[in-house]
Amino acid sequence: MLQCPADITLRGLLKPQGDRTQFFLSVILNFCLHKDSKINELRPIGEELTLLDEQRRGLEDKISQLNAEIAEYNDARESELPLVQEVDGKVKELRQKIADLNNH
Repeated sequence: MLQCPADITLRGLLKPQGDRTQFFLSVILNFCLHKDSKINELRPIGEELTLLDEQRRGLEDKISQLNAEIAEYNDARESELPLVQEVDGKVKELRQKIADLNNH
């Protein structure tokens, strides 16, 4: 992962040599700095994804609320259907009566 040209071994860490230890620490430090820079580059993307996920949840909540309202309206329409049919029948009767009276 460190892409170090020299092998880092446990022996090298237990019995350090000045030049090799400096080289190993430099490799580890460069890796940490590289990792931090990559994480900082990815942080805005992660924050954007978090915001998009919150928006998605909000929209899903709104969709479920609207679906519940649609279901309520459908239930109300079905419960009022007999009354509508009755009034429609009365309107047809009155129109027929008006047509008969106009003919008379």
